[in-house]
Amino acid sequence: MTGETQLRYFNLGLVGSPDPNTYLAWRVSLITANGPWTLYVDANTGAVLARQSHSRNSFDLDLEDGLHGGPHEYFCWAFWSSDQWFDEYGVMGGANPDAEGYAAYNNIRTVYDFWSETLQRDSYDDDGAEIDMYIHVGNPWRQAWYTTWCDQFEFGDGFAADLDVVGHEFTHGVVENTSQLEYEYESGALDESFADVFAHLLIRTIGLWVRVWHRFTGGTWLIHISRAGATRTI
Repeated sequence: MTGETQLRYFNLGLVGSPDPNTYLAWRVSLITANGPWTLYVDANTGAVLARQSHSRNSFDLDLEDGLHGGPHEYFCWAFWSSDQWFDEYGVMGGANPDAEGYAAYNNIRTVYDFWSETLQRDSYDDDGAEIDMYIHVGNPWRQAWYTTWCDQFEFGDGFAADLDVVGHEFTHGVVENTSQLEYEYESGALDESFADVFAHLLIRTIGLWVRVWHRFTGGTWLIHISRAGATRTI
């Protein structure tokens, strides 16, 4: 075993099981020949309720420098120049990423791991889709978005360096591949709300709440505070 064994309430229905019951269970972390695993063991019977693999084999990434082109909502990047900086294994041979590139790579890995380990979802489509991510998009472009037409994530200067922004945009990809909310009126507001809430949950889950990316002041949640002024107030 590795790490701290924890006693938790565990609901099988929330992880896709037909069993809707909640159990008192031990959360046990293991390192095996097949990679890291988490087991949930019934505290009363000793039965294994669930197993979760934390292998990174499903993580698939293409992170590129957009060279201040775009953004490209409909034509994607098929006709424009970009430099590939990272894949799922790290820096590409011959690439020379800047500090924001390294921050973006670390952030998207953190976001992927959050959805994989906490919510048992394999990428934004739950089918291991490659994450196509472009930073330094537009000149200037103070924005970030997930393009449903291209299945790509685009970030203006500075935006991919903020974990909450990357988590927010990734959630838009999840919404598009689940509920497919129309991005207008009330359904559009729900889409934005889900993205904000899951970005907040991401920060809370990894223990960076308040200290780095989010600030709680007088009842206001501010997102993307690393640059001059917040981009959003939840």
